[in-house]
Amino acid sequence: MGDSDVGRQMVTSAQADLAEQIRNSNSVEETATLLQIDPSRVRRRLRDHALYGFKLGAATRIPRWQFTSQGTPLPRLRAVLEALPNDLHPLEVAGFMTTADPDLTVGNEQVSPREWLEAGANAAPILELADAIDTW
Repeated sequence: MGDSDVGRQMVTSAQADLAEQIRNSNSVEETATLLQIDPSRVRRRLRDHALYGFKLGAATRIPRWQFTSQGTPLPRLRAVLEALPNDLHPLEVAGFMTTADPDLTVGNEQVSPREWLEAGANAAPILELADAIDTW
């Protein structure tokens, strides 16, 4: 397999991952309905890092990974979002939040930062992981 084939596979994989992120996200209006608030309050939460969103053309998409199974924002989400570097790509943010990490365990099981927060655990270990992102 040549370099161009590997590059093409990487681009195709990234496109599929981004398409998946779009499918697993809500519009501002859908998020407002979920949270039972006005869309202007959703936009304010995005500006204040209380929610995470990414631009898709002129629209903002809000990934569903940041909500609990009850439809509320994850506990301590704002602290984690504020700790993440501002220049992360949406796929990097999603990967960070949804990939199990060996430093986070509940019982004997490795969990993702998302699962860790939903379980009500202290955000400090996730904040440390977020601080280390620049060294990856």
